[in-house]
Amino acid sequence: MNKLKEPPRPLDDIPERVPPRSADALMRALARDPSERFETCEAFVRELAAGYGVETPARGVPTQAVGTQLRTSETLPAASKPRAPWWMLGVAALLLAGLFVWQPWAGGDGAAGDDGSELATRGGSATADPDTLRDHLVWLADPALEGRGTPKARATVADWIARWCLGVGLEPPPGREEHLERDAGGLKNVYGWLPGAAPAESTSATYVLVITHYDGLGIREGERYPSADNNGSGVAAQLELARILIEQRDRNGPAKHGVLFAWLDGHQDAIAGAKHLAAQPPLPLDRCVGVIGLEQLGRSLLDMVPGSLIVMGSENAPSLRSLLSPEALGPEGVLMPVGRDLYHGIPDFEPFRDKQIPGLFVLAGPSMDFGSPDDTVAKIDLPWLARRTDWLSGLVTRMANLDERPTWVAEPTPTLEEIRAVRGALKMAE
Repeated sequence: MNKLKEPPRPLDDIPERVPPRSADALMRALARDPSERFETCEAFVRELAAGYGVETPARGVPTQAVGTQLRTSETLPAASKPRAPWWMLGVAALLLAGLFVWQPWAGGDGAAGDDGSELATRGGSATADPDTLRDHLVWLADPALEGRGTPKARATVADWIARWCLGVGLEPPPGREEHLERDAGGLKNVYGWLPGAAPAESTSATYVLVITHYDGLGIREGERYPSADNNGSGVAAQLELARILIEQRDRNGPAKHGVLFAWLDGHQDAIAGAKHLAAQPPLPLDRCVGVIGLEQLGRSLLDMVPGSLIVMGSENAPSLRSLLSPEALGPEGVLMPVGRDLYHGIPDFEPFRDKQIPGLFVLAGPSMDFGSPDDTVAKIDLPWLARRTDWLSGLVTRMANLDERPTWVAEPTPTLEEIRAVRGALKMAE
């Protein structure tokens, strides 16, 4: 109750120094009296960033939420080129603001018991290769693919992923002969199956679903959007993640549950590919232990927090928090488990969340080039993309060895964990 009645701790009392202008902005945003706060989120973001010498985008550029962009066949007026939405910048600023007020996240409440703690130490020894990740990204951002926005370009990418699955040793989903789904109403989802301990045809065969989308923003008003981080980085990470898990399987034997990888089409068309998968899954969803969605893993939160990794969804399945293993990111990593309610876009794991399937949505955070033609391969932080991919291999391995499906909590208890989770990020941004 003190946090509701007493003023927040002044930032100049805290060892991690903040530029005075930013400190004043944060304290003003936390004022008890609403009349003393900023009138708009935009004004808060501008003042907060100005203390660090960061210029924010000019006002007046219309923006669209993630998942609701226009189809690539449609055109945008010159002033409507998508940029980082103000709500996204505002959420990022609020996350950063909380870092000084509460203590670091240390595992959180609601963690699983001994079984979960033991699982948090498990993971394979195979590691992600930055050169391989770069090669995937260069291919995905090739100008010939026109930003992966046209049906022809997306079909080329889908065929490439399907051939990659075949070459690396991923099987088609049980009961199907191909990795590429060809009868999905014009969509081209691609699936790769890594069997678990139980035979796929057995009714006891359970699985973890790992998803990302491969389509990009395409070409708008004659300008190409390479879509390297959004979401070439998610595609590259999932390809490398699959390779790592296959190596682990060959070395250590199969996990308790299989892993179904899905590379999804139609994200820019209101997550049509994800909705199709949820409606017509290759395997029954009641056998799905959990979902892990990947997106924007190659940059960092507003390009200010190297090592950032935001994880949403554990509020509806608290036992998943024990699988997150923040120490696996290394001392420079900043793991941020936050609530889905802080994200106003539409991630691809949303249709599964609507079906109350436990899941996690993982992203490094929107960069300052989110939804911009400047989202290029040259700006991808390959070492951190590799490290996040390694962290994901441990996460998937631990989830694939759970004894049972995590319990879904429809009305999560409010927690300050999401604020504790991100303390220290501004220190790294200085």
